[in-house]
Amino acid sequence: MVKHNRNILFIGHANPEDNEFTLWLRQKMINEGYQAECDLTILVGGENDYWKDIQECLEKSTVKYLLVFSKKTFKKQGVIDEWEHVRSIIKSHRFKFKDFIIPLKIDDVPYNTRIGMNRINIIDFSNSWALGLKRLLTKLNRDSVPKFNNNLQLSIKELLNNKYCVGQGTEKDRKSVV
Repeated sequence: MVKHNRNILFIGHANPEDNEFTLWLRQKMINEGYQAECDLTILVGGENDYWKDIQECLEKSTVKYLLVFSKKTFKKQGVIDEWEHVRSIIKSHRFKFKDFIIPLKIDDVPYNTRIGMNRINIIDFSNSWALGLKRLLTKLNRDSVPKFNNNLQLSIKELLNNKYCVGQGTEKDRKSVV
């Protein structure tokens, strides 16, 4: 059997609607010692073919695809494309990767929103992000997802900086318009 160097938890999500949860989850995964990425961290700007970068990460480096599952998820063509590609990875590797897709439900989206979703045991974050995180960490541990012995801890300050600094100064104060 060929050994793969897969160690990334790739977080797929509706952008920008589910960015806040995605950045929070990425922070938590890193704090637990996992390597976690998403489009918000892989893509920095100027990439000629960013889908190629994401596709390469999914095909060669991703050990689990964490799909943030919300009412907006399958209304985004990018997520639909990722979903179909990830499913093709599973088929081409003939079950070498146990439970490659892990959906993370964050709102009251119906389980049958997309073909195949109702066949996967979804981790529910919709009532409590903390309880969902606990179940996800249990799953990753049971599946022996590789961790890193790093001391990198992302603080809440870093999460807030990541969330709020990008959009600051982009909207004019509507009260000051005469």
